[in-house]
Amino acid sequence: MEALVSTVKPKRVIIFGHSHVWALRAAWKTGSFTPSTDHFSLDIPLCGTKQFPGDLINYNARGAEQINAALLSVLNTHPPAGANDVYLASVCQGNAYNAVGLLLEGPAFDFVVPGYEALPLNECADLVPFRAIKSLIQRQCLGLATLMHRLSKLGYAGIMHFEAPPPIEDGDFVAEKLRQNNEISNSTAIVNDKYVRLKLWLTQTLIMQEICGAAGVRYVREVPATSNEAGFLADRYKKDAVHANFSYGVELLACCERIVQDWNH
Repeated sequence: MEALVSTVKPKRVIIFGHSHVWALRAAWKTGSFTPSTDHFSLDIPLCGTKQFPGDLINYNARGAEQINAALLSVLNTHPPAGANDVYLASVCQGNAYNAVGLLLEGPAFDFVVPGYEALPLNECADLVPFRAIKSLIQRQCLGLATLMHRLSKLGYAGIMHFEAPPPIEDGDFVAEKLRQNNEISNSTAIVNDKYVRLKLWLTQTLIMQEICGAAGVRYVREVPATSNEAGFLADRYKKDAVHANFSYGVELLACCERIVQDWNH
């Protein structure tokens, strides 16, 4: 009797990104995440700015766009053709919104995010137009927009971008973690209001969704069941001021596997 030969084509996901990838690598390396099938595998070759330094897109002397050298090396090692269906998963530039307003060093500000008008508004703060806030965050994401367009043309089975986890609700926790890591250089700086930080994150999600939609990349805003009722990162998943822990990494990798397995369904 002949042995049955599986016709299921293996699926492999190459995950790359900046500091938020550490949670995924910890979940993967410690064995905390186990794929539900032998037909799914992972590789996380680029994690953080030491392994993934520089801009996402660079320009040569003639002004031509070039994909980051570290990422290009990974792409050459894992080309789209082969025995596996190869997918790319980006976890890049998740802290763009924090660069704009994690810390408050001047007058308090607030704004309204379209679609989220029910969120509390500090009427004593300076009210800033949404388009101004969106523009500030968009400037942080220009390289990602170009990268997504470039990657979408390379012939991979699929490309996805995972949003960074939502902000941590407890401002005192955030401030303490920043102090422990000597990340508050200005003694007058304070952690911004939690709802302002949430609105900044929501603005980033809208920008990332637009970027991915324009490039034909699948955008994943949130990992199911990892946020609390108010929309902040659930306490059991927080690690430091802006990052989630390996338990969150487990949830994200499981989410990634489900997406890939159902990609063409």
